[in-house]
Amino acid sequence: MCLAGMSGILLAFGVAGANFTWTDPRRMNAGVTGCLGQALAALFLPVAFGFFIVPLLLVTVLNWPQVYGSLAGPQPVLHCAIAALLPPWLVRTGWKC
Repeated sequence: MCLAGMSGILLAFGVAGANFTWTDPRRMNAGVTGCLGQALAALFLPVAFGFFIVPLLLVTVLNWPQVYGSLAGPQPVLHCAIAALLPPWLVRTGWKC
């Protein structure tokens, strides 16, 4: 799920920054959206991974029942699913960076 969210972010910023009217190959991707996508994906991956791991670590450290760690499971999955689906959907509707 973490990689799906990262891929959604990279895909959206790659598509939003594409220049399909280029005549010179050096001007094919004249913009910073690709760099912005890389930076956001680099920030997203550790945060999303932390959403999966931190509840399990807290349950273990605080000696709580394991069911509490399991109850936190749907939250990071939802977070990653939103990151995987929302950016490409925004680009599909004509959103530009």
